[in-house]
Amino acid sequence: MGRGVIPVFNNGFFFAGTLEDWLTLNLSESSILNHKWHWRFGILLDLIWQRRNMLIFHNILWNEHDLLLQA
Repeated sequence: MGRGVIPVFNNGFFFAGTLEDWLTLNLSESSILNHKWHWRFGILLDLIWQRRNMLIFHNILWNEHDLLLQA
């Protein structure tokens, strides 16, 4: 199901880089990943943030299946 959302790449950057480097890589239009990934990644981050706020401020819990369907 989430295979179209999460790109596959085989380098050690994910575990070796900093959070800032990882965010920059994934949000960059010139990313080594596919040309639409930076859009998907940004939307997914926003959806996660919104769900977090719904839980914190309204005690509404969403599951990850619903989150990926929206992405």
